[in-house]
Amino acid sequence: MVRSELAHKSRTLATLRRPGVLLVGKSEMWASLLCKVIEKVGAEIAFIPPSCATVGCILHGSYGVVLLDSCVPSEQRKNLARDLVGSPVSLFYVYPVEMGCWWLPAVRFGEDCHGSPGFRSREFLEELDRVLQGEPLATVRRSQGA
Repeated sequence: MVRSELAHKSRTLATLRRPGVLLVGKSEMWASLLCKVIEKVGAEIAFIPPSCATVGCILHGSYGVVLLDSCVPSEQRKNLARDLVGSPVSLFYVYPVEMGCWWLPAVRFGEDCHGSPGFRSREFLEELDRVLQGEPLATVRRSQGA
């Protein structure tokens, strides 16, 4: 009886577990606010420098979400996005602007989404929460002009 209870609990925990989040950048400083949100939903976080970010590393590590800092070269971003299409992974990269940044989606649950509207920092935290919970893209989006 004890063994079957443990097996049931193990299966339950596995289904409740959030996908891992891989942060790619030169330092962890850029992601401090993101880490708080990610930890709140119970997802595991890993950090690697851009030189180590490969599709093999991402897929082998079972990361469901990859967040790229602006220091990741554009060619590397394009290659990662192209190679992750068809996988279960979502990839976003940050694009700094005058007073903050935009988060640009590149791949969402394995689908190419280059050209999709970006997210302001505050909006991205909500989108990240949706992605971590496996929810489809929200049909009602923020106002485009504000």
